[in-house]
Amino acid sequence: MEIGVGLKKRFGLSIYIAIFLVIEMVFGYFILESRNLFVENTIQDGCYLAQAQSEKIETRMDEYALAVDLAGEYLAEMVAAQTPETQIQQWMKSYCDKIADQFGGNVLDLYAVLNGTIVAANPWEGDDEYDYASTSWYSDAVAAAPGTIVFSDLYKDAITGRDVFTMSQSLSDTGNVVAVDVHITSDNWMDFSELPDGYGLQVYDPHQTLAYAIGYTRIIKLQKEILAESPEEVSHYTGYVEDDYNLYLCKLSSGWSVVVAIPGENLLSTNHMLLMNLGLGLNVLNMVITMVFLISHVRNSKHLRQDAVTGLLNRSYLIKQVRKRLKKSGGTLLIVDLDNFKNVNDNYGHDHGDLVLV
Repeated sequence: MEIGVGLKKRFGLSIYIAIFLVIEMVFGYFILESRNLFVENTIQDGCYLAQAQSEKIETRMDEYALAVDLAGEYLAEMVAAQTPETQIQQWMKSYCDKIADQFGGNVLDLYAVLNGTIVAANPWEGDDEYDYASTSWYSDAVAAAPGTIVFSDLYKDAITGRDVFTMSQSLSDTGNVVAVDVHITSDNWMDFSELPDGYGLQVYDPHQTLAYAIGYTRIIKLQKEILAESPEEVSHYTGYVEDDYNLYLCKLSSGWSVVVAIPGENLLSTNHMLLMNLGLGLNVLNMVITMVFLISHVRNSKHLRQDAVTGLLNRSYLIKQVRKRLKKSGGTLLIVDLDNFKNVNDNYGHDHGDLVLV
């Protein structure tokens, strides 16, 4: 009777514990999934914001490239028509003024190598012995397929000391090349004055030289680690970053890279994360407390119904079980009495007396 009752009770408690744990784990799973989904959505929101900045730079680079491409088409036509150099130079000056107005404060120099001669928007005043063939803007353009826009690395202009990069294009297989210099002349390059407060933006040339930075710039020291993972689409950088910032990076079609830093508080509500983490913690704590309570309850209920020495049912629980069995069906009650048991305790001690009972 004792074994059957114990097994029945333990089985019932096991079922209860199992159901409770399943419910708590399902509840915790939904909290965790909701938290992960919330984080993923905020990261995706950051991608959209960073994409807008990257597309702005990509669009401006495309506009620069288009200006070079159009200049190449016009110059190729004039060379084919054997237009005099003075007229070519006059057209180049007019074209240079036009694109300078289009691109605002960025000074653009337009020049070309036509039939082995340097022709610039203004009369060439440089060294007549200038070895253009050894320059990267010329050699890279000639090495590329005709019509391909080649972006140079960032460099310091020898005269103005400004940061400059050159875009060049080979007009044909005969060595004719047109080039445009873009001078980064102001803190408001590409109109980034509208960058939201707290944001940061860095632009790097193809060899990871910083060309432009605005806003939050403490991540510059991480540029090698970050740019090593630069993808062709906007991607969230998950490495260690000082302060609470989310970093997004993208490699442009020109080979340049863009890094956008967005304050974490602009994407992810601290209060929402705190509540979700608190809910998840309370869920785990509730499981632990309930498990401790149930285990304690099982132990206590065992002591309440069983004799601590022999493991037999104690008097109160025995009477309860006898009455329950007698209501269901008849039975036989066997009572065993130990005569003179007191002598065992008196002569050998209570410990030996317990062993006799067991």
